[in-house]
Amino acid sequence: MDNSFQKNELEPLKMILPVVTLGMAGKLGGFLGTGFFIEDESFFITAAHNVESSGVQFGVLHIEDNLNTHPASVKYIDKQSDVAVLEISGYRPIKGFGLAQPEELYLNTQIA
Repeated sequence: MDNSFQKNELEPLKMILPVVTLGMAGKLGGFLGTGFFIEDESFFITAAHNVESSGVQFGVLHIEDNLNTHPASVKYIDKQSDVAVLEISGYRPIKGFGLAQPEELYLNTQIA
């Protein structure tokens, strides 16, 4: 599987999505921040401070999917680096941001 993405293929307005709180029955609550999917998986990257509140249910608001919210759970969180990896239940994106392989990275390489 070729995971490389050409710069002109990226559509940030469709790929960077809001992270929101979910109220009763999964209804949209408040805005927490933004994040993005990695490749075509259900893993979503956001800032740890967006999802560190305990007892708050949160999800991703997908604009291309009729403004539906998709519940998320924290799979990994690093508060020191302010990074969280979420898993979105029951949803896989058509496209997410690709990850470069170590051998593809050089100092001052433009990646997006």
